[in-house]
Amino acid sequence: LTLIEVVTPWLVAAALLYAMGRLERWLHEHVFKVGWLVTKKSRTTTLLYYTFFLPGVFLHEFVRWLVAGILDVRAERAIKVPDEQQIAELKLTFVRLHRSTGEFKLALISAAPLLVGLAIIYYVSQNILRVPLALAALGTGGLTNIGEAIGILTAAPDVWLWVYFVFTIANTMIPSWSALKGWRVVLIALGVGAVVLLFLGVADDVFLDNLAQPIATAANVLTLTFAFVIGVD
Repeated sequence: LTLIEVVTPWLVAAALLYAMGRLERWLHEHVFKVGWLVTKKSRTTTLLYYTFFLPGVFLHEFVRWLVAGILDVRAERAIKVPDEQQIAELKLTFVRLHRSTGEFKLALISAAPLLVGLAIIYYVSQNILRVPLALAALGTGGLTNIGEAIGILTAAPDVWLWVYFVFTIANTMIPSWSALKGWRVVLIALGVGAVVLLFLGVADDVFLDNLAQPIATAANVLTLTFAFVIGVD
């Protein structure tokens, strides 16, 4: 693979991730507005809002608590009824990390729900909803096979429960970008390593010959997962 063939899938994945983030914000605002239109009470709207996303909220906080324990970071569980809100924003602070938590450990803990969420969504799309089979049906017959493709997707037991499960996870797993600043050390180290390899003249042997295919494959998996999330949304 050439460098362009490796970089292009990652650019596509990044663009889809950006679109997914914007769509998530739009969905949160409208879900909150629907609750307000139905109840006309901020307190009830807030409770309905958190309840609607409960599977994703639980998974997000459980993963943070679990990874904090693995990294030996003190984490306190603060299970309580959410405070009344006027805006559509899930305040995922049910697990509170100690103030002394380092930036890198905080970045790892904050990224963990995203990685776990993507793994679950990928598994559901591939093995339960059978998205590849539906796409293959569309690929062979185009729009004439759209009924067959929909039939494949909806043939799974409890299909709408799985769609709801994916929806709530997908729209609660993206971390705050400010919590990820600890990854700067890793990115700088990787950048320095790449420059050193390039200076030594072995970058092609190490990167393109050995790492290019796995990196491109990972980008393609992310692209398909992000596209599936956007489709569910």
